[in-house]
Amino acid sequence: MKRTIKSFVNRAGRITIAQRKAIEEFLLDFSFRSKLSFQGENSFLKHRPLYLEIGFGNGLNLVRQAEYYPGRNFIGCEIYESGIGSTLINLKNRGINNVRIAVGDALETIEYLSLKSLDGVFILFPDPWPKKRHNKRRLVNKDFLRKIGPKMKDHAKIFMTTDDRSYAQEIIEVLAEDAFFENIAGERSFAPRPSWRESTKFEERAHRLGNSIFEIIACLKN
Repeated sequence: MKRTIKSFVNRAGRITIAQRKAIEEFLLDFSFRSKLSFQGENSFLKHRPLYLEIGFGNGLNLVRQAEYYPGRNFIGCEIYESGIGSTLINLKNRGINNVRIAVGDALETIEYLSLKSLDGVFILFPDPWPKKRHNKRRLVNKDFLRKIGPKMKDHAKIFMTTDDRSYAQEIIEVLAEDAFFENIAGERSFAPRPSWRESTKFEERAHRLGNSIFEIIACLKN
């Protein structure tokens, strides 16, 4: 059997007592009971516009989007417990109930989503895997586009942001060659920063380091 290359490594990072407590007490309230609940009659997935954020980190963008747009539903995928714990604390404290968290590999979550279910996808500062021998671990590639495309509604867009120049170039090249997606800024071009996007800790770090930030927005071809 061919080994699946993961876009992440599940390292045991530091987690605070409050974050651990939040996971123990609140995760069941903000998650799906099983993968099967992604299909069939699930009111969370069917009755409102649905947005997916892959790798939400500390959850700042996810929480703010859910707070600003209470008429939309959001799924956040993350593997790291510290970020999940922080996000759960914010969701509970702010009384937000239009978010569900999927713990684990985003590709598995995508697989269980219904066709034409997503109104938008956020991938903000994914792991750039900067060493050349690790580039194959990067999330956004032609195989990822092949998997996410059928899950998106015709009007849906993927919003991608990175401060890694080689990753940004790789993404726009993949889009230029893809049969189903197109770059809305034009072939091999970058988009302006969306005004609604929250600044994340990764973006703040990029500014401190003096790194350029690249915005890429893709949609399905008509």
